[in-house]
Amino acid sequence: MVNLTTELEAVNYFLVSIGEQPINSLIETRSTNAQLALTLLQQVSRQVQSEGLNCNSENNYMFAKNLEDKVIIPKNVLSLSPSESYREIITRGRKLYDKDNHTYDFEEGVECDVVWLLEFEELPQVVREYITIKGARVFQTKVLGSVDLHRLSVQDEREAYYRLVAEEIDTTNNNILMNPEIMGSVRR
Repeated sequence: MVNLTTELEAVNYFLVSIGEQPINSLIETRSTNAQLALTLLQQVSRQVQSEGLNCNSENNYMFAKNLEDKVIIPKNVLSLSPSESYREIITRGRKLYDKDNHTYDFEEGVECDVVWLLEFEELPQVVREYITIKGARVFQTKVLGSVDLHRLSVQDEREAYYRLVAEEIDTTNNNILMNPEIMGSVRR
């Protein structure tokens, strides 16, 4: 049975890309390159997810206020913006700040469009594959700097990116009339 790519498999893909032996565990590794590979995998994952994919984005997500009337942002939020575009609300630290009223205090929760940072194992396979291939290219370039390997891995990365884009198109409702800005104009 074939399973989805794990973090360990992704790190091993990185290591094999530079001619190193795979490891058996991410927890007990003493390999500097394996630790570097894991760090780089996490960085590339954050970078790719920051784009806001269909799998890690939500519109109109309600962030509730706490007992002190503050809206605390979870640590796995990469970016957010208020769903109501007329309000100027930003993130400062891990809290929402109302620039219009110059306060961290809110009378009620705030609906936001949010991009979440998901754990590697929570991502769809096509996203894991792209992150793994892109990360391996960056890793190989940083560790070995081989122009020939770089050229080959760029092609693999491009193909993985095309599969990711195709998946995004297949799973996203890309109807231009559903765009909030267009809908507002249509209603008028």
